[in-house]
Amino acid sequence: MRSRIEIVHEALEHAHNMRVDESLSYMTKDATYRFASFPAVTGIENIRKNMYETHIDIMKSIKMDVVATFEVGDTVIFEMIVHITRTDDKVVSLPCVDIIRLTPDNKIRDGRVYMDPGPLFQGIELPNAPPRG
Repeated sequence: MRSRIEIVHEALEHAHNMRVDESLSYMTKDATYRFASFPAVTGIENIRKNMYETHIDIMKSIKMDVVATFEVGDTVIFEMIVHITRTDDKVVSLPCVDIIRLTPDNKIRDGRVYMDPGPLFQGIELPNAPPRG
């Protein structure tokens, strides 16, 4: 039986290999997702839409260096450095913490991505970007 950390790692690998639908298959239908300072969204279709509107469309590839993983009850935490190659070939490396809450049958019910996406968006305008302060 796979551990919760292994399950979340697989889901993250799919996301980081730009296989959004495979990553979303690890989630409950009513899951909640929040990327950085964007508002949280609920439901698979809203999550897919949010991912493309906020960051997937400007990424060519993502690689992660996992710094540490933690499991506390139903929650898995990944601390990592993500290396993102944008569609304009600029590479940005960002510290990131993902906090993932799972159901008793190990489906993701809540995903939170905590990072400062400023360097990712530098020089790129997104229609749904939160205000920059």
